[in-house]
Amino acid sequence: MKKMINLIKENYKADLDRRNIEIEIPEVKKEYNRSNAVEYAHLYWHERNKDYGEYDPNNCMNYGSQVIIAGGMSMDHTGDYANYEQWKNYGTNYNEAESPNGLVYTWTYIPFFREYLQHNTDGNLIAMINAPLYSGEGGDMIQISNEDLNSPVHNMVVVDTIMNDQGEIVDLIVNGNTLDMHNWPLSASAYPYKSLVKIIGSNKQ
Repeated sequence: MKKMINLIKENYKADLDRRNIEIEIPEVKKEYNRSNAVEYAHLYWHERNKDYGEYDPNNCMNYGSQVIIAGGMSMDHTGDYANYEQWKNYGTNYNEAESPNGLVYTWTYIPFFREYLQHNTDGNLIAMINAPLYSGEGGDMIQISNEDLNSPVHNMVVVDTIMNDQGEIVDLIVNGNTLDMHNWPLSASAYPYKSLVKIIGSNKQ
């Protein structure tokens, strides 16, 4: 337990140290609407939107994907799903066909969602994986793990930030849909590894 607590403290300090790293945000044709994403995250943190089905006890990435859609992004039914090129939930039946029908697991399963972000070569959804944690903004995803940044087991949505007197972010406020978390400080999480997935926008109009 003591080792885990020390690791959490060390990683928190390391994340704070990365606060001032300048990150290059790619230009996109359509920007992510963060206010709409956050509004949706507050609306459905304790409910399940029946339009997208529910996958309890692991509904967290389903909820996160919905938030991204609410932020003005679009599902992606084109490309080879074997290469993680689709991201869709038009219905609860599994369907890898290049059609606006059914579901693929990039929508509901965190590791596959991360693969999609790296393989959707048509630019449908532009995001940065493992961005500096305290560059997080409303509508971004937080993915947490006990192992490392690239093995997340739970997804949450950033809904707000906490600043110090110098105007620096010192904590993120998150919502989660599996445990029905609302306005939780990320620093309260017992998971030592916290990966920020920064949603930028889309290169599709």
